[in-house]
Amino acid sequence: MIKCLSCSAFDESQFIVPEKLRCAYEQRVRLGFQYMLENPVVVVCLGVNNISKIALSKIERTGQYFKSYSVITGLSRSRYKPAIEWNQMRRCALDNYGYLDYAIMIDLSVGSSWSYEGLADTFYNHDKWDASLSSFAPDGELLTRGGPMVHAANCEFGGLTVYKMESLRRSFYDGDKDCHYRFNERLRENGLGRILLNPNQIFTF
Repeated sequence: MIKCLSCSAFDESQFIVPEKLRCAYEQRVRLGFQYMLENPVVVVCLGVNNISKIALSKIERTGQYFKSYSVITGLSRSRYKPAIEWNQMRRCALDNYGYLDYAIMIDLSVGSSWSYEGLADTFYNHDKWDASLSSFAPDGELLTRGGPMVHAANCEFGGLTVYKMESLRRSFYDGDKDCHYRFNERLRENGLGRILLNPNQIFTF
């Protein structure tokens, strides 16, 4: 059971969907939530020094939109050199949940709030991507929502990325602060180039 609904909530009304896009967007979200309920997921999260109760409540709420969910958490002493910890958790996900189709990777060192509707939109489009990157937004900044996923011009992580499990197999983390960028670039080098940015999959700090 979600222990704190207010703590785990995301204010979707803060990010406006234009009227001309709203009907199609709402249909994608509805069908996306249905698809999520039919599929299990593993949620992989890395924090720095600790993971707050609020973040844990958001992770729990996210998982409950799926058929079933498992959570892998890790801690890093520094947000600037996390590659070792990300690789350990990637390996744990593959070893224990490699039979699943999807993994959600969340960097709690940069933020701890994300759109559940945006995730539903991502999973509605599950056949179009190898990785779905988030739109990263400061609190209070309004982003245009409702549009389609687009090719990511760069491979920035965006705080939360949804991966096909095969993507976790075909890449690894190295480097320091830019380890997510290198991970996604390596996916392209290895033939998994459908790295898309979803303007509806909003991640805030």
